[in-house]
Amino acid sequence: MITQNYARLSKEAAANNQSYQDYLLALLEGEVLQADENAQKLRLARARFPVIKMLDSFDFNALLPSTRRW
Repeated sequence: MITQNYARLSKEAAANNQSYQDYLLALLEGEVLQADENAQKLRLARARFPVIKMLDSFDFNALLPSTRRW
C-alpha cells in the first residue's frame, strides 16, 4: 500500500500545504486499512466456507407463513 500511494499522497500533501505529519498519517492510515482488509480476506479463506452468502440473495418468500412478520 505504501509503495503504491506514497507518490500520489506526497503530491496531494504538497498541493494542500499539509505538514509532513499529516502526510505520514494519511499514508499509514491507508496501510492499516489495507492490512485489516487483507487480514479479513485471509480469515475468510482459512475458514473454508463452502459458499459466501449475502442477505440480498436470501429467498424471503421461502419462509414459513408463521415466521413472517410483515
